[in-house]
Amino acid sequence: MEYPCGQGGWDDDRGLRFFFSGWAHGFVTVEQQEAGWLYAVEFQDFHGEVIHKVLLTSESNRDAFLWWLKINRASNCLSGSAPEKRSFDRVTGRARFDVRRASQLSADILRDLLRTMIETETRVRISVENDGLKQSLSITSSRLMEDRSSIYFGDEETGLQLRLDQHSGIALHRSANPSTWRVQVCRPGGFSACAIEFACSEVSQKLELVLKGLEIWE
Repeated sequence: MEYPCGQGGWDDDRGLRFFFSGWAHGFVTVEQQEAGWLYAVEFQDFHGEVIHKVLLTSESNRDAFLWWLKINRASNCLSGSAPEKRSFDRVTGRARFDVRRASQLSADILRDLLRTMIETETRVRISVENDGLKQSLSITSSRLMEDRSSIYFGDEETGLQLRLDQHSGIALHRSANPSTWRVQVCRPGGFSACAIEFACSEVSQKLELVLKGLEIWE
């Protein structure tokens, strides 16, 4: 990973591009899972939105993690004003997406679609974009972790966490390449938060049945 002048960085192995001028805060999170406690670090922008999340695995060095926390812990972590709520009318340079031009999906249908992708080992391309990070990589997802307001879709090393309460629309449509389908998740104002793409040639019979049930498969 490279950090030229401290303003940005990249990791070509994971298709990551970082823009650190948009990073404001970092927090340690602890979640209880069936297999035990899940430790992670969330990085937020100046509006309190999560930019990036790093999760520890069974192979992680816990001592190194605790040392990193100790040397980076903020002395005034409980002080300061609340983050300013983002005004999407003032956001520039981010592509808008009109979900009315696609088949809109409910959160339950999205969950079913992602489960089917895992069961059928469908190869997908995940793209994420926000003020502090861009990422685009291809994976065959093997993990789906769910609760009432969020979904994690990915493999053992990387993935996509969707906070459904922070998004305004989910749509399924053809991408610019007619042989590719795209699941688009949008923020308020129609700004793209992330996308999951899969090729028509990768669609299994079971996934095709799900798409036909949405009356969008030709």
